[in-house]
Amino acid sequence: MFFTRTRTYHFPVSAEDLKNRLIGRHVKIHDLDFEIMDRDEKIIIVPHAEQISDIKTLPITTVGMSDAGGKTKVVVT
Repeated sequence: MFFTRTRTYHFPVSAEDLKNRLIGRHVKIHDLDFEIMDRDEKIIIVPHAEQISDIKTLPITTVGMSDAGGKTKVVVT
């Protein structure tokens, strides 16, 4: 089953500053490793579960950012 969820957030820092804080980081959630990368002016969050055979599907998350009046609008899909 495929599905899409979208959430919008606002941050009081610039989009460039937010990207610099996130890109290249690894995040562990429930013993799964996720890498944050920059691709085509968007940020993508890719799960790393090559060694785990129990998991059949994992989400790839897309994060779009735009400056809006001194704040950054972040759309997570």
